[in-house]
Amino acid sequence: MAATQSNTVAPNATEYGGDEISALVLDPGYSVVRGGFAGEDVPKSVVPSYYGILASDAHRKHLYGENAIHNPLPNIEIGNPFLDNGLVGDWDTATNLWEYAITSRLTNTKPSDPMTNGLNEKTDEMKDEMEGIETQERPLEENPLLITESPLNTGKGREKPIEIAMENWGTPAFWLARSGVLSAFSAGKPSALVIDIGASSTTVTPVHDGMMLRKGVARSPLAGNYISDQLRLLFSTSQPPIPLTPHYLIDSKTPVDAGAPAQASYRIFPPGMEPGHSFRALQEERILTEFKESVVA
Repeated sequence: MAATQSNTVAPNATEYGGDEISALVLDPGYSVVRGGFAGEDVPKSVVPSYYGILASDAHRKHLYGENAIHNPLPNIEIGNPFLDNGLVGDWDTATNLWEYAITSRLTNTKPSDPMTNGLNEKTDEMKDEMEGIETQERPLEENPLLITESPLNTGKGREKPIEIAMENWGTPAFWLARSGVLSAFSAGKPSALVIDIGASSTTVTPVHDGMMLRKGVARSPLAGNYISDQLRLLFSTSQPPIPLTPHYLIDSKTPVDAGAPAQASYRIFPPGMEPGHSFRALQEERILTEFKESVVA
């Protein structure tokens, strides 16, 4: 039974109506999806927004997670549900990706069907009893959810997360918040000018008394991906040119002095077993990201 809420004492941040809650926060972006529990300093779940695609004549399989997208499987391609403007372009994939970010670190996955998990014998009575059970159990039935959104999000882009959270995941409470407003609140400022530099775009958001001034929002494509493109151009035009060789292509290497050419033996894939071009592009971007974090910054 819930305790009576006091009219004079502010409730605890982890309580709602006298009951303890474990609200989740999901912050999807072009490069990574971050998730965690409300009130904590750092996210517990950080999953790349990129996903692997294994296509065959029979079906098309998607792979999610850091380990999956960096494994050079035969003919693997890499995709991203986000567009260059930071908005979602593929909602079906985004839904699966976000659910993976939540269930892999924060909550449990959906229970497997008792009829097919190998622990029970199949009987007609069990089939009648278990019919519809799997569809009733949803990953967020006990967790309120807050999802951040871009300040330039569209009306459809706001409706879809609500539909996903309430209908697909069964969350009991949901809130969609502007990322600029949350950044201002995190710094203790109800009014601020928030500059958000992401992978695909940079946005400038004016916030006044906790409200975003939409007409003042500005967007620029000069962001992390633009810096990566400039680094590619710098490496390719330098003398001598500096090649970008992903780690998965290196079989072994020997240390050399600074400025000396690399001495390495490279991995050769059998014909038809090579990863796709998008996989190599992601691995090159991984090298550029490490360079930006350790040198440019």
